Amino acid sequence: MNKYRVLIVDDKEHHLKIAKEAIAFKYEQWSIEKNIAHIKVNENGDNQYSIDEKSIENIAKLSANPFDLLLLDFAYYIEGGYQNIRNKLEEEYRDKSYTVSDSEKYIFNPKTLVEKGKIQLKENSDKRLYKWFEKNFEGHKGPVYGYTYNEKETEHLIFNLNHSKDKLLETFSKSKHIEMKGTRQDIFNNMDFENINEKNKEIYPFILAKYLEQLIKIEITKREVESAKYIKIKRTSKTIGALVLFGVIMGACSNFFGSLIVGFFKENEFLIALIFICFTIIIIIGVGTLVVHFLEKLLPKLINEKAKIEE
Repeated sequence: MNKYRVLIVDDKEHHLKIAKEAIAFKYEQWSIEKNIAHIKVNENGDNQYSIDEKSIENIAKLSANPFDLLLLDFAYYIEGGYQNIRNKLEEEYRDKSYTVSDSEKYIFNPKTLVEKGKIQLKENSDKRLYKWFEKNFEGHKGPVYGYTYNEKETEHLIFNLNHSKDKLLETFSKSKHIEMKGTRQDIFNNMDFENINEKNKEIYPFILAKYLEQLIKIEITKREVESAKYIKIKRTSKTIGALVLFGVIMGACSNFFGSLIVGFFKENEFLIALIFICFTIIIIIGVGTLVVHFLEKLLPKLINEKAKIEE
């Protein structure tokens, strides 16, 4: 069975716990390994904020092995939510002229997570953590999805989706596929969900978990399609190679023995010519049988190659 490693990063621990429980689908050929990483933001006084060191170390440890898929909440901030941060910014910038860069003092994102993480891990006594973090998190080559519940009135605060995607592209430059998802847009069709969410705090985390589950299913399906396409090419190329070899051998045999047979007929050596005809037929049948046997042996190996590729 093939293992598919997923990392979900969020600053809301409750969302992560719900995701780990609610994402429960199974694939016959795949074992889904769900890893979660909680990003805690600390207030250090004097309006100074930082990502908790243990949060970064946890991601580094999880990155000891490569991931197949990253699912990243885009905005990480102190408990209490964006309203507290919005109040702080409006208090600091009374004319509301603050920019995205100004808000990054209070709101972290995957780019600042990687930047601050590398600084911290360089000073860590366990040098493997920096190596894993850089190679398998920042250097992740698989698909990356960012997601956020982005309200219209706070797009300038927690970044609009295009700006967020640009940040992801800058951060995960080796990834082959990056998307930024707005859950309010995708799940609730841009409707205001806040009133419902206020009444039941469990609804949104569960719906979000099922939304992330669909993204995982999409990426596994893509992997299966690509793998099947690759194996098909492998089978075709090897089979054609064997048939070409068979054709070359048959052509050489026909040319060689054909010339001899024609020569014997010209010399009126009919008995010898007939013997060579029978001999040629026997060779063709023998080589053809060997080619069929070769192809029968080849197909199981190709199936084994498929399993190795998927691993």
